[in-house]
Amino acid sequence: MSKWGPGASPSELLARFRSEYPDDSNDPCVTGAWYPGKDRCQPGAFRKEEDPELGTCRKNYEAVHKFFSPGTFTICCACAHPKVIGFIVLDKREGPPALLNALLSYFAMLPLFVVYDFGCGALRSALGKLPWLLAVLVFVSGLFHIVNHLCSDSLHPHSHTPLDGANSVAHEQRNALINRLKQTLRVCGQDGYMAVLQLENVYYNVMAHARATSSYRLSDGYNFRRYYFSRSPCECGCGYQPSAPPVPAPASAGPAAPAAGAVDEEVEWPTEVGA
Repeated sequence: MSKWGPGASPSELLARFRSEYPDDSNDPCVTGAWYPGKDRCQPGAFRKEEDPELGTCRKNYEAVHKFFSPGTFTICCACAHPKVIGFIVLDKREGPPALLNALLSYFAMLPLFVVYDFGCGALRSALGKLPWLLAVLVFVSGLFHIVNHLCSDSLHPHSHTPLDGANSVAHEQRNALINRLKQTLRVCGQDGYMAVLQLENVYYNVMAHARATSSYRLSDGYNFRRYYFSRSPCECGCGYQPSAPPVPAPASAGPAAPAAGAVDEEVEWPTEVGA
């Protein structure tokens, strides 16, 4: 794995991977991974049958009741309104190797900090097989799980000044939304399973982006569909690109008169394309 370590630029890593693995696919239904805008650039370090050394701490992976799939592993940002960067469908129970393989495979430029439920397990797994990784990023545990992993204060988010104000439970918030789809996902085939998860993540990413760019709180009744198409014209060729929905007035202010052409109403879709 030394040739895949630090020192190579993202473009060099991608070119090297494509040269050595020319038949590798980016199709989510083939790989089980969906990281939009990110091509696979390195092979994973851990095989499915490996059981890495995790130290004295434990996370109760084995006792979790699973159904037709061990689930998905989701990576998101730690913003106030977290957005999913991507996910991978697991072929075995979750654990630090899933995180490390995802980081290696899809992040040519690694983040400085990685917040993970089982931060100490990820650190020890990397220490045994990927020691160079610990020179370029720091593993910490989220506030929701840190009470179960008190083996080192260095794993606490509050031990790192750059994490002040960071949302270390962002993944829990996004996973709570995904959990609502359990009943639907249980009856989906492979293609449907991936399509539903992709659509769900795109939808909530649009909502998160709209809320992050608004000066005022946006309710669930805000026209997020119109917001999306105001930023990204419909790609079917119909030319649909409405104006952005009006931003709600501050709570302390009285009702404002609507601006000309800024009525938040349903926009009728074109019925014909072309001349």
